[in-house]
Amino acid sequence: TAPGVRPALLLNGTQHAREWIASMVPLFVLGELIAQAEASDDIAELLDAVDVFVVPVVNPDGFVHSHVAGGDRMWRKNRRVFSGTSCVGVDLNRNWGTDWNGGQSTSANRCSDLHVGPSAHSEPETQALKGLVESIPNLVGHIDFHNYSQLILQPWGYTNALPTNFAEIDALGEAMGAAMESVHGRDYPNYSGDGGLYLASGIFPDWTTEVHGALGYTLELRPPSASPGFLLPAVEIRPTAEEAYAGVFEMLRWASGACGDGLLQEWESCDDGNIVAGDGCSPTCANECGKLEVKKLVAARLDRVPGSQTLVLKASVDVPAGGFDPLLSSVSLRITDAADVTWLDETLATNAWDAAAGSGWRTNGKRTRWLWRNRTPGGIERLSVRERRGVLQVTVQGKALDLAGITGPLTVHLGPAASAPCETRSFEASECDLLRGASALRCL
Repeated sequence: TAPGVRPALLLNGTQHAREWIASMVPLFVLGELIAQAEASDDIAELLDAVDVFVVPVVNPDGFVHSHVAGGDRMWRKNRRVFSGTSCVGVDLNRNWGTDWNGGQSTSANRCSDLHVGPSAHSEPETQALKGLVESIPNLVGHIDFHNYSQLILQPWGYTNALPTNFAEIDALGEAMGAAMESVHGRDYPNYSGDGGLYLASGIFPDWTTEVHGALGYTLELRPPSASPGFLLPAVEIRPTAEEAYAGVFEMLRWASGACGDGLLQEWESCDDGNIVAGDGCSPTCANECGKLEVKKLVAARLDRVPGSQTLVLKASVDVPAGGFDPLLSSVSLRITDAADVTWLDETLATNAWDAAAGSGWRTNGKRTRWLWRNRTPGGIERLSVRERRGVLQVTVQGKALDLAGITGPLTVHLGPAASAPCETRSFEASECDLLRGASALRCL
């Protein structure tokens, strides 16, 4: 397909030399996309619809300096040499034109790790990447990989003011975070401004958003804190890359223009038969009784280990007026497949945690995160519900479930129990197939 016809994504890593995992992740994502496209016609079709550009190492000289004997493992900047001083390097992620040298986490001191450079786009690395971006007139999405903190940072990075298309930026950020969390249970919340870290001027995703209209994100990978910080243990490299792949894949589906998660089918009607609002991808039903309303399936996977199986589903649901309180209304979960075989049909009672019985609901002090635990083997053993920005994220786990023959498409009903005044809402996800390695069930 000729350039400019299809929407395009840009994935880049290692603007900062010491963030080694930020080079491995885009390489893994690239390899996984190629492998999955060969194994799945659905993914091949997605890649036929969207161009993906990958730049694993933006800062090659700094990256090498962080590896070689006599170098510096904690080196951040590039290796620009300035006359008249022994100080070396410019922070490439402070060298971009949007609010360049704007004063947020920047420095004109050439010895500083945050040195902005003599002018916007002054460095050969930023010039090369700027030229690449300007050659892609159809760029719609951008992820700049960094570590550490486990965060998705959204525009703007230099101010707490919000861009005019913030609703779309925030929705995609939320979806990417939910997809990433569904892989290994690691939380990747999304923030704008200084909500997650600190304000920073002259960063790459702000420039791609402002100048080229892309949805640009900084994705801070594992670990969540300064210990171990940039020195991520080797055992965490692949899990981190798998999480990032799930986030990229969510952006890929969004860029393709597919409904919901790509093959998400139309919803069943609301209990009164009417869809009050919606575009066919995410309709909103009337909710007169204040119960849960499923919005869309975000991800699903089936983990198989000897002697145990765990089914993990994640969905977003509308938060009823007054918030979610499972102590007031029992919650029902039912999963059926294409042959109408019921794989799970369970109702969680309204009782608070009972240590003697080993089951019930717990909540945090703000009542924004709820956890159901049941120590009795079989059925649902853990169901966590997190309320954030008006959306509930629901994750369900059950060990020792008999799931040996489960196949897609699946229909998942999540909502109040049958005895409740509202009927259960449901969504139907098509093509939940075991992917390469038979280790994960994902609804693509």
